[in-house]
Amino acid sequence: MWQSVPPIKKEDIEGDYINVKSAYVLGEDKKSLKTAFRKRQVFITKAIRKRLEKILKRSASPYVFTMEDGARFNSSRFCKVWKKGVDAARITPVTSYSARHSFAAWSLLVGINPLRLVKLMGHASKQMVYEVYGNYVEGLEEDGERIFEYMGKDFVIPQKSKSPVPYGYSTGDSFLSSALTS
Repeated sequence: MWQSVPPIKKEDIEGDYINVKSAYVLGEDKKSLKTAFRKRQVFITKAIRKRLEKILKRSASPYVFTMEDGARFNSSRFCKVWKKGVDAARITPVTSYSARHSFAAWSLLVGINPLRLVKLMGHASKQMVYEVYGNYVEGLEEDGERIFEYMGKDFVIPQKSKSPVPYGYSTGDSFLSSALTS
């Protein structure tokens, strides 16, 4: 599978959120969509804000992430940058897609609500979070404190919304949860 998130423009940053407007995932055949377009808002934590401010100062481009020459990232040029970073870090060669798996595993390790992670990752259901990403957590335990410090408390415990019930969460039993526990 291949995932595409269109380049994020500076105009996509609104207050405390980055608006991801149309990420999509191609199916195994690379010709059909695995899922529908996924729009979502990503909360800008203190850790993200700190890094985002540095990134935004680097270029006058309308895009947030650019190559050294100021052009927006594209997949072929990004692969070269990724390989250079992997080589410099002297780690086993991995694809950039593995960073997505690391993010999900780190998130679970530091205690993010799995339903919130489903929304952040843009998945259609929680199955992927529980069945795939959960397998990557083992072995990370000794790094948990450092990962938590890096991601920040406001990543794990999101800001309070005006509503006492966060969007997407249920406060009561549903027919399905009642049926599963009976």
